[in-house]
Amino acid sequence: MMQQEDENYEDLEPTPTRYGFCLVLISFISLQSLRVFIRRYATPKVIAGCDRWRWQNIQLSWCHSTISGLGSLFCFFKYPGLSQDMVVFHNPPTYTIAAFSTGYFFSDFVDVVINFQRKNMWEILIHHIAGLALLVYNIVTCRYIGYTMAALLAEVHSISLHLRKLMQMLGVSFQNPFYRLNNVLNFFLFITFRVVAITWITLGLYWDHERVSTVYFYLLCVTIFIIWIINLVLLWRLVKNDILRNLNTSAPTDNGKDACNQNSHSKVENNDKDKVKTI
Repeated sequence: MMQQEDENYEDLEPTPTRYGFCLVLISFISLQSLRVFIRRYATPKVIAGCDRWRWQNIQLSWCHSTISGLGSLFCFFKYPGLSQDMVVFHNPPTYTIAAFSTGYFFSDFVDVVINFQRKNMWEILIHHIAGLALLVYNIVTCRYIGYTMAALLAEVHSISLHLRKLMQMLGVSFQNPFYRLNNVLNFFLFITFRVVAITWITLGLYWDHERVSTVYFYLLCVTIFIIWIINLVLLWRLVKNDILRNLNTSAPTDNGKDACNQNSHSKVENNDKDKVKTI
């Protein structure tokens, strides 16, 4: 973004790379440990078969979304320089969040490779590779942290998105007031955070293209293009499953029928990984 004339962040001292990679390693080890804890102590017995891995993976994604999404939102409110100059502004909190997300992406990449179960996981691996390339570039150069923080704002929406999937896996009724409230919140956050964040980054590339390195520019262009496609697909799934399905329901069902319909719907959605990354 264009920075204000009275502010100059070019002279900010870069964070040592070794510090950044230490943070990434700490994040990776912590998340792997949390993954083990979830597998042993936080996976309900009602979750069986391959759904156990999905439960553990989505629950860890929910934890990452909560920390990185709310953390990036706090940083934009706390540090005006982050939005004034998304190319060079950085400080310990923003750098730490970027390093934490890098550790998460490495952790999730390893988890997906080990538990590779379906052909459509190739798109997840490709997405992770592109995302990791951008994040590692941030850590090494200590630049473009603002773009990463903007991308992580989309994780605020992922909090409700992952919660929606976890409730489906637990067999929560579609008519449950909390489930319906989360669906409304889900659409609101999709527009206010996911769409706004990606639009902000897209416009930022236009405004700052002369200040962005060629490598990072093309990496980010490709990634943003992929994310726009993913978001359009995600929006259609949400509309189809949470709006059109309700409109097509001509009569209320009892709890037993609703549970059956819900389990069937969950199985259909499980064919796609309802987990959207943002970097």
